[in-house]
Amino acid sequence: MVTDVSESEIINEASAKKPNKLFMIAGVITGTLILQAAVVFVVIKTVKSSPADVIGDEIKTQQASKHETQDEETQEVLICKLQCPHTNTSRPYVIDMTVCAIVPKHLVGGQKPGHEQNAASTAEGIEEEIAGNIATIKDRMRTIVSSSDPGTLFLTMSEKPDYGLTTLKRQFKAVLDDVLGKGKIRDVLISEYMPTPVF
Repeated sequence: MVTDVSESEIINEASAKKPNKLFMIAGVITGTLILQAAVVFVVIKTVKSSPADVIGDEIKTQQASKHETQDEETQEVLICKLQCPHTNTSRPYVIDMTVCAIVPKHLVGGQKPGHEQNAASTAEGIEEEIAGNIATIKDRMRTIVSSSDPGTLFLTMSEKPDYGLTTLKRQFKAVLDDVLGKGKIRDVLISEYMPTPVF
């Protein structure tokens, strides 16, 4: 009989301890999750900028670049009129184009920033540099056009047409940077462009 009482007491004590252990385990898990969430929140706040800060930085950068380009006056200069064949398609083409460049205004006619133009300085402008290297420039540009992909030149249908001829302009700018020196050409323009099939 003593044995039966002690067994029932043991069962009662075990059942009383079980809910306490469950509450304790649930509390530990909940506390751990809250602690992890707090750590993640603090790390994100300290490491990452808010979207408003990022957008503000981008706007400031764009405004600064606009001010830089507005401060420096530019001028369009004719590079050359180019006429060259393209035979990488089933039908040969002759491509006529006019290539111009945007250059800082102080390089045109040998002008220096803040100085007035005089007769002696006009002989040293970028136009003279272009004229002195025109054969090299035309040769390299002709090679680029002749070897270009037909889709780049609008001679065949393309999935992603390059309406602005950006690939060609980028390659022409590389030629001009190589021949005339980097920093003199801001951008290249193709003002006239006409591929004509040869029958």
